[in-house]
Amino acid sequence: MKRVSRRFLMLCAAGIAGSLLAVPAHAARKSDAPKGGPKPAPTPEPTPTPAPGPGRAALAVGINDAGEVVGVSQTADGYRRAFLYRNGMMQDLGTLPGTETSAAYAINGSGQVVGSAFDGYGSPRAFFYAEGSLMALPALPGGLLGQALGVNRYGQACGWAETNTAAIRAVVWNNGSPVDIGGLPGAVRNQANAINDAGLVAGTSLDAYGRQRAFAWQAGVVRDLGLLSGSTRSAAMGINNLGQVVGACYTDTGIPKAFVWQSGRLTELPAPKGARGAVAQGINDAGIVVGYYLASSGTARAILWNGGKVTDLGVLGSDAQSQARGINNARKPQVIGTSVSSTGHSRAFLWQDGKFTDLGSL
Repeated sequence: MKRVSRRFLMLCAAGIAGSLLAVPAHAARKSDAPKGGPKPAPTPEPTPTPAPGPGRAALAVGINDAGEVVGVSQTADGYRRAFLYRNGMMQDLGTLPGTETSAAYAINGSGQVVGSAFDGYGSPRAFFYAEGSLMALPALPGGLLGQALGVNRYGQACGWAETNTAAIRAVVWNNGSPVDIGGLPGAVRNQANAINDAGLVAGTSLDAYGRQRAFAWQAGVVRDLGLLSGSTRSAAMGINNLGQVVGACYTDTGIPKAFVWQSGRLTELPAPKGARGAVAQGINDAGIVVGYYLASSGTARAILWNGGKVTDLGVLGSDAQSQARGINNARKPQVIGTSVSSTGHSRAFLWQDGKFTDLGSL
């Protein structure tokens, strides 16, 4: 298993790599960009870094209101597998036939989990897990590949799926059947990253020049979420049941600006003093937002926004970096994310009321 950069680790832990359209290498086509234009780079699955450190690496990606956590962990034999953390124990969810590795991205209150399984080439297939059974979610007609990234209380899943022409389309799976929900005009790739209980989807579209724009979709209507001042790209990463969407806008130099969107209005979330930028990744129904900021040194630190207050959540032990990926609706909200040592070793964590818990590994 090869080493990946710390920045790549921080982006991949979201399950939506690099802002964000995770596309297998063989799905990238020459027609995706005009001659002379930059082609969006393909991105592999979320990858715990096998760097020196105590224990095996793990990333926490999703949480429900019962405090059950999903993500991806290294196993004793060196594979990467989707996990479900419940009652203090981490369970291997396995993988689909014909694949080697897997990652889980979201879980609802019924314990239904969505994610992706990857073959030896890193090509993903979407899955849905319920009551001990892991089943494949189909791509669009004629396609094979896909990733399921979000799930609501009714078992509706969202993500992306491949068509018979290898196009990448944002989809919602209703009762296991994919529905192409489109994206913004001019987009060559679209991805649905999160879905709330009303069926409102937050996603990202990518144009032929590699420019990303955040969108919201509901009942056949797609809406561009816009851009913050000074930014040229955006990505939507999380949503709550009030219809608030969080994510980040990016400048031409890649500096992120965290945002929350509601009812047509995009508002920047403040980064701590001296920070280079911030990314919002999750939001609960009380409007509490989590993500990470980039310190002046370039290292990432988990952050929580609650009203006008900004809280640095810190790191596990003596680790060097961290990011928060999700937050639930518990009376004392629980935050999940990943903490990374100076050697690049990643650990999944749960944070509640100022206290970190290391979730361990498979």
